[in-house]
Amino acid sequence: MMKKFMLESLVYWTKEYHIDGFRFDLMGIHDIETMNKISSSIKKINPNALLYGEGWTANDSPLPEEKRALKKHMRQLPKIAAFSDDIRDGLKGSVFEDEDTGFVNGAKKMEESIKFGVVGGIQHPQVEYNRVNYSKKPWTIEPWQSISYTSCHDNHTLYDKLKISSPSASREELISMHKLANAIVLTSQGTPFLHSGVEFLRTKQGEHNSYNLPR
Repeated sequence: MMKKFMLESLVYWTKEYHIDGFRFDLMGIHDIETMNKISSSIKKINPNALLYGEGWTANDSPLPEEKRALKKHMRQLPKIAAFSDDIRDGLKGSVFEDEDTGFVNGAKKMEESIKFGVVGGIQHPQVEYNRVNYSKKPWTIEPWQSISYTSCHDNHTLYDKLKISSPSASREELISMHKLANAIVLTSQGTPFLHSGVEFLRTKQGEHNSYNLPR
């Protein structure tokens, strides 16, 4: 019934409201079969519709892992894209460790993670997969399936993350790091995703969970 509810709702919104894109929170809790049915049905109505989601689960799930719509299973989901935490954390450090750094703010040996993100998670002869931060093998069929980004509504904004992880950096240095991170996102083969306000150094005053704040 949940599959029926999801499918009928999405098809209705696509037909009646002409919505041309859907993001699936915690897409990994849904099964591959359902997600493929959704993408096929929506693409029949609008071939240009954009479908993407978080290729992970919050914690565990009763669904067998091999059936989950996870990032590592994106090759079984040819019409859907997923967020690339490889390039996200490779660029500026882990979202779960405030002081952790990435390529733009001083971490060493992050080049392969950046290259992996730049090519869009595909098979590429110039990427050493055993040195990529998270994914040790390609997970996309085509580069557009990899959503390249540095920040979104969850966690710190890019500027706040850089400021917290590089406390001795000047504002000019933070701006340079910020520009480099976004330049890599915008010139990667993946689908670029920009958090609203990232173009003007948006800050949430250091707050990572602002769901109940006017920021």
